[in-house]
Amino acid sequence: MRDSLNNRQVTPVAIVDDDYLFRSLARKYVSRLAGFSIVFEAADGGECIKKMEAAAVLPAIIILDIAMYPMGGFKAIKILKAKCPQVKILVLSVHCRDYCLHYMLHNRANGFLSKAAMPGLPAAMVCLADNEIYYSELVTPDLYDKIKKGEIQIPEMTGMEMEIANYLNTDMVHKEIADKLNIGIRTLEKHLEHLYKKFELHSRNAFLSFAIKNEMLSP
Repeated sequence: MRDSLNNRQVTPVAIVDDDYLFRSLARKYVSRLAGFSIVFEAADGGECIKKMEAAAVLPAIIILDIAMYPMGGFKAIKILKAKCPQVKILVLSVHCRDYCLHYMLHNRANGFLSKAAMPGLPAAMVCLADNEIYYSELVTPDLYDKIKKGEIQIPEMTGMEMEIANYLNTDMVHKEIADKLNIGIRTLEKHLEHLYKKFELHSRNAFLSFAIKNEMLSP
């Protein structure tokens, strides 16, 4: 942390999270930190983008959740970085699995903080205001370097997995899905095991909740 913290220009901040309690907690941490000012809050990525377009003062740092509805952090970070590449994005989420971490860093997140580690938020904010990457137990310099070099690939669903995922988002039971795809039930179960493992999830409901909030399914 720089000694000149109190002398820096005020850094505008936006908080984007669909959970009002977490927004309130993040607001408390930011408002107590000298040299930072909250310019707006939003409940999902779409609302954040609309407020960015109308804002008199753009945020220099956006605190961004991942699992939000209707627009989650996966889609939001791509749009935000395309429109405003200079904006620093600090991901603050309960979803700290490797897939989420790698995806957000691959899409130029400047830091990643677990909601369980909220007391670390002030240090992360100061770090980003100093034009640095926020390294933590989750984001090490080695991991960030490997992602920048493309040495860590982001897993994607295959065509078959996308079909299965869309059928999961119906009332169909596994036997009906297998019949629809002209495969055996054991083959379907192997596909499901691989699909859930790829995203570090363990059930149909957990996968659907994650996939829907991050717009991973076909419309």
